[in-house]
Amino acid sequence: MKIIVTLMIVTLLVSACDKQEEVIEIPLRSVKHQSISYSTDKIVKTFSGITKAELEANLSFRVSGRVESIPVDVGDNLTKGQLVARLDDKDYAVLLEQAKAELASAKASLRSAESEYDRTIGLYEKRNASKSQLDTTRASAESAKAQVKANNQQVEAARLQLSYANLYSPQDCIVASKPVKENENVSSGQVVVSVNCGKKVEVVVDVPESYIDKVTENQQVDVTLTAVDSSRYTGRVTEISSGSSDQASAFPVTITLDGDHEGLRAGLAAEVEFTQTNGNEESYFILPITAVAHDGKGDFTFVLTPSENDGQAKVKKTYIEVKEIVQQGVRVTSGLNNGDKIVTAGVTVIRDGMAVKVE
Repeated sequence: MKIIVTLMIVTLLVSACDKQEEVIEIPLRSVKHQSISYSTDKIVKTFSGITKAELEANLSFRVSGRVESIPVDVGDNLTKGQLVARLDDKDYAVLLEQAKAELASAKASLRSAESEYDRTIGLYEKRNASKSQLDTTRASAESAKAQVKANNQQVEAARLQLSYANLYSPQDCIVASKPVKENENVSSGQVVVSVNCGKKVEVVVDVPESYIDKVTENQQVDVTLTAVDSSRYTGRVTEISSGSSDQASAFPVTITLDGDHEGLRAGLAAEVEFTQTNGNEESYFILPITAVAHDGKGDFTFVLTPSENDGQAKVKKTYIEVKEIVQQGVRVTSGLNNGDKIVTAGVTVIRDGMAVKVE
């Protein structure tokens, strides 16, 4: 009987030893992380706008008449001095010829008056003409000279009128629209062709009254053109309107993009970022929203502490002070140190002191 009990005890001890040798390894959870660094107290505000050309001009004739031709189309590239439109100039050509004829007649009258005046001077010197006759011929000569001057001015005015029948591009431009068709009668000042000129590109945004005081002339901004592969540009504020647009509580602000951008057209959608700097220059950290969690004690994140094993670390639950949520993430003003490595994803499934695998 003793032998049987002894065998049972030995069997149990061997079985217990075998169970102690079975070690179950739990794989470490992988976490993503990033290093943090101080940022200055800057707030970015974004407003939508539209691009426009450096110069938008509505071209019109300085005289009225019938449009004879408009040898350009919308989208055409114009060079400086290129003909854009022409009026029927027959009437103005007639007026010019009439002015020239009147000038020729005035010059003939002047020659006659001057000749009479010279003859009277000779008679007066020989005492064969009176002083009054001399004065009369001198006045006639002076009047004829004034008439020639007036007729000269009339000729120049008629020549200008004739030249105004041709409309030219003021710069290298692109035709934006042409609201008038050939053979239409137009009046002086009526828009015939609209053009966009200049190599510079501007963006106009409406800034609300709550922020307009923070916008300053020559302020640098960042511009994103969503219609052009979300390309980013830098620019500066060149004009701040003193009055609100329409009846809305917003003020038009003009930004000129840095550099030349001949390939960009007017009318593109744009996003303009204004950066506001606090005068106190308070330092803070920007954390991804996914890196911050909350419990009964407050907001917290997990900071990675080095481990002896490569690719591994331990997480330390660290409470932080969240100031506000901004476009870039969460602004944290205390609780962290410059250079800390924080967990950026999975904060809800890890615990304080847990060993993790670092990606």
